[in-house]
Amino acid sequence: SGAVVREVEHGGRVRAVAFSRDGSLVATGSWDKKLRLLKARSGGWANQPGHEVGAAVLEVEHADLVWAVAFNHDGSLVATGSRDKK
Repeated sequence: SGAVVREVEHGGRVRAVAFSRDGSLVATGSWDKKLRLLKARSGGWANQPGHEVGAAVLEVEHADLVWAVAFNHDGSLVATGSRDKK
């Protein structure tokens, strides 16, 4: 529809964005050193403490900027690239 579902709330500029293959999730990486996972349809954060994504709770924070995010082929894993090389 083109409507804004939710503005991404990061503590710095968003550097990377990726959609899962089925379009259900959006991953964002930022200068605030965090990966956030958003439910594409509802706009709700999928990685809030205690919220389960599939079978696991997702919380990721790097020691430096997150430059890249990507999903694997079935959306069960998200990879991040950061200047901290971790």
